[in-house]
Amino acid sequence: SSIAGVWGSGGQAAYGAANAHLDALVEDRRARGLAGTAVAWGPWAESGMATSEGMERELARRGLLVMAPELALAALRGAIVGDDGVVTVADMDWERFAPAFTLERPSPLIGDLPEVEKVLRSGGGSGQSEAAAGLRERLVGLTEAEIDRTLLNLVRGHVAAVLGFTGGETVEPERAFKELGFE
Repeated sequence: SSIAGVWGSGGQAAYGAANAHLDALVEDRRARGLAGTAVAWGPWAESGMATSEGMERELARRGLLVMAPELALAALRGAIVGDDGVVTVADMDWERFAPAFTLERPSPLIGDLPEVEKVLRSGGGSGQSEAAAGLRERLVGLTEAEIDRTLLNLVRGHVAAVLGFTGGETVEPERAFKELGFE
């Protein structure tokens, strides 16, 4: 299986859906007393999709690190002897991944992980109500053109954060979300 089925992956909707189906199939089998194990893998070093030119750097920019094969194989041994039917194995840079993944909303998927809680407590994430109140304050008294410009800059900033860009100015305002990597 793949992490694409756990939390999605830009440009890989069908692949993510297929992997989520595999995970659900294993859960169904285990619920019926049958055997099954699915490992939702993050990227491996030295082989696989992450080895294409520039991919490792792109993944790291988003907070997803490639795993040394020895580490991945140790995790596989643990998954086989463990009692969980579906496990996710990935090497994460939570300081990069968690703020973008939880941007303006909590995530039941990763929110309880101690590493994520620490990052978000230290300012890596922000509360939705605080952000909404702050935005309202920024927009009060602005002209329509100033509101449009402010909102455009806000969206560009969030797009840049989600995609791991250095800043909102790198996001071309005329490009469609799909062209930028969203689905």
